[in-house]
Amino acid sequence: AAFVYSVKHHLREEYGFHHVKDCVPNLKNWRKKPKFITITDGSDEGSIVKTNCPMDIACQIGSFFTYIKDKNLMDPQIYLISHNVLVSIVETVSSLERIQSTPLPRIYA
Repeated sequence: AAFVYSVKHHLREEYGFHHVKDCVPNLKNWRKKPKFITITDGSDEGSIVKTNCPMDIACQIGSFFTYIKDKNLMDPQIYLISHNVLVSIVETVSSLERIQSTPLPRIYA
């Protein structure tokens, strides 16, 4: 559910993790360093940090899949299927971002 909520808020340009903090359980230390994908507005003072929450959640899910596969808790075929589904989801989010940034022709405006 956290991924779906994060996509919705990301497309609305409501950045941050506060929208999904109730959906994400307390994660254990299966990932060594947290990696947050951030974009800043370029200014040093008072810069706005825009987190790409859907991509960070997708990275966490992918890291978790790798972790449980390395611990032999997941069959390699199931891992491959899960990884392909995750890639498909990330491609869908990229398509949604492209659709969002495409301007409407004047005739429809």
